[in-house]
Amino acid sequence: MELETDINDTLYGLMEEGFEPHYAIIYDDVADELVELGKQLGLETTIYTKN
Repeated sequence: MELETDINDTLYGLMEEGFEPHYAIIYDDVADELVELGKQLGLETTIYTKN
């Protein structure tokens, strides 16, 4: 399985946007589940998409 975007572009985009180096890059779409977990834990959750 491959990522849909170039990993270097994604990582540089995250850095340019000012994200801290605490994020996960995964192969499956679990965004909804992670947002729900963030709500339950009281954590700010951001979904980053590189267009």
